[in-house]
Amino acid sequence: MTDQQGGYGLPNAGDRLNALRNPSGLSTTVSKSERKLPRPEVLVAVVICVIAILFGLLNLRVRNKLSSPEVQTQITEQIQTEIQKKTGLSVLLEGDVLFGIALEPGNFPAGMKTGDVVRAVVTPPVNGTGDARDLEARLTVMSVDSSSDIGGKTIVTLSGPQSITTEIASSGPIHLAIVEVGPK
Repeated sequence: MTDQQGGYGLPNAGDRLNALRNPSGLSTTVSKSERKLPRPEVLVAVVICVIAILFGLLNLRVRNKLSSPEVQTQITEQIQTEIQKKTGLSVLLEGDVLFGIALEPGNFPAGMKTGDVVRAVVTPPVNGTGDARDLEARLTVMSVDSSSDIGGKTIVTLSGPQSITTEIASSGPIHLAIVEVGPK
């Protein structure tokens, strides 16, 4: 059987097979300059994936920072303050209570006002057992009333965790320190 010129204008089957394998008709070895670049769609997909991963990592970092207890407490206090300013009503979160304490003059800063965030320092009870210590809870001043009939003491209403009320009630004289000045 003789090779006839057939499909694709090539004389024999071997030439046609080589033409299918190597359409440019060049040798089968590809130099570095002849390598094909990935299609633009693939490059766009890769870039989008890299950007998505970077945004995910950034979001995770921000979320971790926002989930810290200090930031959560500050956000909660800011929300409470804003609601109180707009509505004039006290806002208590779950586990918080309003409680009052009678303070001697000099046991709190003179400029203390509603909205200030304070920490309480408790002293030993009347029996003298124990040491003075700073309570970790941040308390919000809800009101300051110096027009009381309790022997010249100032009544301060505070908002804070219910667990702190027992520590305050079982202590001796209480001192307040402002840790954050409230809105004006």
